[in-house]
Amino acid sequence: MAAEKGKKKRATLSSFTILLIILVVLAVITVIMSMSGVEGIQGATLSGVLTAPVAGFSDALPVCLFV
Repeated sequence: MAAEKGKKKRATLSSFTILLIILVVLAVITVIMSMSGVEGIQGATLSGVLTAPVAGFSDALPVCLFV
């Protein structure tokens, strides 16, 4: 029993946290690509990253209501 008390449970990341991490990583990649001169790529802005979840949910609202 004493050995079990010494072990701590590792908390897993929620799916929302994983999606936010992916969003930030992709935003950084677009900024790097736009700075390197890739044609047709616009770098992500801070306001775009912060409003992306809200815009995504509002675009998916009809599907959510249908389901």
